[in-house]
Amino acid sequence: LMLGDADSWASQVRDLAIKGGETGRQFGHVWEDFTTRGFADTGWQIVGRNIRIVVNGNPVTEVDLLLLRDDLLLVVEIKALAGVGMNPYDHWKNRETIERGCRQAKLAAARLDDNRTLLVSVTSRRIAERVKVIQPLVLTNESLFNGWEH
Repeated sequence: LMLGDADSWASQVRDLAIKGGETGRQFGHVWEDFTTRGFADTGWQIVGRNIRIVVNGNPVTEVDLLLLRDDLLLVVEIKALAGVGMNPYDHWKNRETIERGCRQAKLAAARLDDNRTLLVSVTSRRIAERVKVIQPLVLTNESLFNGWEH
């Protein structure tokens, strides 16, 4: 750990996570694992993880989780944020990240809904036959949505 006050240290760790790279990827993976494990005893079945949506050989997007309960499939994008959103930059960056996640989840849900063959390829025929409703969802650790429409 670096010497200095806690605020200085927290800012430096946050900056590493925001800049991405290996530290950012690891931070994201920790939150994805944490969130996935949170669904273990909830009645939601995890039917896919880190799913790449490819149409006609072209990558379209990627989503973190596919969750199934009854006939509802949730297309889940997890956005773990290191910035607390208390300054204008963090607030803007967090909003951009969450909005990107919304676009990813919405696009993936639309592609899976439009193309049941694709749905079968990322889940199974048995699961695809159960699905009647496909809904995008973004989960985040961000709690400050001041001024956002969501």
